[in-house]
Amino acid sequence: MRHRATYNWKLFTNNAAADWYFEDFGYSEIGDADSIRYIRDVKAAGSNPLMTMVMLPWVAKSAEGSGNGHWSFSVAKYGAQCSSDPYNSDAGNGVKSDCITNLIADPNDANVPLLDQPGTKDPPGSVYRNQWAAALASAFGTAPHFYNMDNEMDIWGGTHRDVHPRPSAYDELRDTYLAEARALKGWDSKALRFGPVSCCWWFYWNGANNNDKGAHAGVDFVPWWLNEVYWQDKVNKTRSLDIFDIHAYPDGPDTSSWSQTQKQALSARIYRDYWDPSYVSQFELSGPEALPELRVSDTDVVAKAWLPMGLRRNKSLRTRFRPQIRPKSWRRPRRRGPPQRASLLTRRRCSC
Repeated sequence: MRHRATYNWKLFTNNAAADWYFEDFGYSEIGDADSIRYIRDVKAAGSNPLMTMVMLPWVAKSAEGSGNGHWSFSVAKYGAQCSSDPYNSDAGNGVKSDCITNLIADPNDANVPLLDQPGTKDPPGSVYRNQWAAALASAFGTAPHFYNMDNEMDIWGGTHRDVHPRPSAYDELRDTYLAEARALKGWDSKALRFGPVSCCWWFYWNGANNNDKGAHAGVDFVPWWLNEVYWQDKVNKTRSLDIFDIHAYPDGPDTSSWSQTQKQALSARIYRDYWDPSYVSQFELSGPEALPELRVSDTDVVAKAWLPMGLRRNKSLRTRFRPQIRPKSWRRPRRRGPPQRASLLTRRRCSC
């Protein structure tokens, strides 16, 4: 999923980021590499697509191959590294051979700038959000114009540290979202914007920078972000958020010995963790604990729940929570400790 954050809509490429040695490839996560054709195909199949508007300032160059050397951490340039692509020995994982120290990449090695609109003296190969949004809007037509505002930008500092080496900060996550969400509405007046498209349980409450929460009076990230967007919109007499969106990775049991029937049953009920207060969860993160602090008013909520390994299919859950009234049985959710470094790579992890 994170590969969409470096998708080049002109070349139909993406950078595999920390999933696979920060290399540029032809986009292959969905059947159509062309985002415009993808919208048309989904509509023809009787459904409505949810597209991703990239907010990082860099997108992939042309796909690796035929002599192209588009990857972020060349061993020839940056020296020996902790791990390299077994099929491309020059593409390292961006960690020095001590397997501790991260390298700092030149984003130009594997990327071209993604800019809001054309300007003077733009670098060669630059692509533009306003042109892409116009093309997407035309393809959407009369269908809902659904946009994720990027994908899990709270973990850019881990997944995309070649172009965003620092952890995403509270203020950055607010300001970047507001700037691009408002710009998108100008390019596509029918845009329905999903945000903040947050990664995981730990980041809902703490953000990515362990010092940043303390610098914001200890306020949990998600409530802080919603409040900031709300008041900024009040001041500017506009609306920047249409659908509040978080990603949910339930902690599931080991299903390796389960029958297909058992897995299907789990698949059918797992989403109740995020909308049904009466559901007694068999997982660490339970619905009654998750719901109270995720209550919002005047905004739709989408919890896009990604299933445990062995059940990796995703569906969207859409519901509207009641205003912020805590039930008598409410108790503060457990805080999980910060994830280990590798766990920032939430799916399809490589050995790098």
